[in-house]
Amino acid sequence: MEQQQKEQGTERGGKSMWKSVAKATWKFTKKISPILIVAAVVNGPNVVRKTHLDAKLNSWVNMVPLVENFKYVRDLFYRYASSDLLEKKKLYEDFVIESAKKHLGGDEALVWAVMMAESEMHERCVSPKGAIGLMQLMPYGARADWDLFDPKTNIEEGTRELGGYIRKFKKLDLALSAYNAGPDRNSIKNGKIPQIIETQYYVPRVLAYYDLFKNMLWPVSTTREINSGYGMRIHPIWHVKRFHYGIDIDANYGDAIHAALDGNVICANWIGGSGFRVDIEKVYEVPGSKAIRIVVSYSHLSNIMAQKGKYITRGKIIGRVGSTGESTGPHLDLKVTVGSIYMDSLFVLDGKQNLFIKTDGSIEKKDVAEVVVGAKIKRLDVQ
Repeated sequence: MEQQQKEQGTERGGKSMWKSVAKATWKFTKKISPILIVAAVVNGPNVVRKTHLDAKLNSWVNMVPLVENFKYVRDLFYRYASSDLLEKKKLYEDFVIESAKKHLGGDEALVWAVMMAESEMHERCVSPKGAIGLMQLMPYGARADWDLFDPKTNIEEGTRELGGYIRKFKKLDLALSAYNAGPDRNSIKNGKIPQIIETQYYVPRVLAYYDLFKNMLWPVSTTREINSGYGMRIHPIWHVKRFHYGIDIDANYGDAIHAALDGNVICANWIGGSGFRVDIEKVYEVPGSKAIRIVVSYSHLSNIMAQKGKYITRGKIIGRVGSTGESTGPHLDLKVTVGSIYMDSLFVLDGKQNLFIKTDGSIEKKDVAEVVVGAKIKRLDVQ
């Protein structure tokens, strides 16, 4: 009897100890969270380049438990900071087109990809090493009359530098390594990505963004109407302020949904408020680099026509528009994540409204006037 009481006491003591540890950890987390949030808001993209922070966090994540909390704060900050990407794209579009024609054979998608990976489109961004602006140019070597914070100058010179590396090294992954780590690394000269953790994450991240900007398709051919954009909004069912991670494409019940990007189906099931959902993942990795993945999610489907574990090519029908889960009417909720960061899908898809997917999965390009006549085009401002 005494032995049993001792065992019960030990068990209660053990539970009490873990409960105390959990309480202490929670109190410490609550105390440090505001500090991290303030640091993120004050420093943010003006001090710490996101790819640099990503690399550090990924290297520490298994060592420091609180890094997960910090990672959440970082994601929270960049989620809000990225909600104006579409507006910024309009500001920089002419500069990108002009520079891409001069130095990259018109490959605008690569310029957008580098800017996203380097600065998240923040023109006042400064890295810990002193790199400046949208494309993170180092000030040494710059002419005295250059303002590297000026978007036009920064994009022009960054694109010129990147184009030079592509011509020199012949391979995009090596050119990106040179752009990030410098062209004089012996490993780059030997055809390998430098064993620098930032560069190992940087190269696949640019490749992921590049694929998005170059190849992502509009998923519903019957409409171009957006009835709820990326950003803060009042939830249509719960009537509380929440961040909307995707874009809601208004469509008719049963309209075909096409895969906007190819990849492996990692989810094809009912997922809570998302209703019937399909997630397609694509992993980007080159020899010597880390892996970065893109996940494109399609929610509120009425019917799933994709199977988990199967590879899907872009343009293939994966389901039908519905109103399952937390929904007030038929629509497609489209979400895109790069790594662990959500981004505005319309930022990528803007300008692709004239690409239509035929019933056989092939791509048809129409004149903009035909698109306006043949489909509704509407964008609502994010509240």
